[in-house]
Amino acid sequence: MSPASETYLVSSALDKTVKFWDLNDTTAPHSIHRRGLVNDVAWMQHWLCAVAVYDESYMTSQTTVALHSVRDYIFQPGSFISNVKSS
Repeated sequence: MSPASETYLVSSALDKTVKFWDLNDTTAPHSIHRRGLVNDVAWMQHWLCAVAVYDESYMTSQTTVALHSVRDYIFQPGSFISNVKSS
């Protein structure tokens, strides 16, 4: 559960995904797929972001740390201008 909002949950699994769950709409999570195994995922304290640690030792002999923002999944980009009438 996110410390910044009780609406979101983050999970990781052996299928190499990090999933963000919107608890108001649990029909489908927003997933991030990587090549490496997900070792751990944790929420940031004051932001809607999660830090994930991936083990890519099978391919590149390295461990990767990535920051994933929930904002990328909950906000849809849109135009500020909806209708412009020309005279």
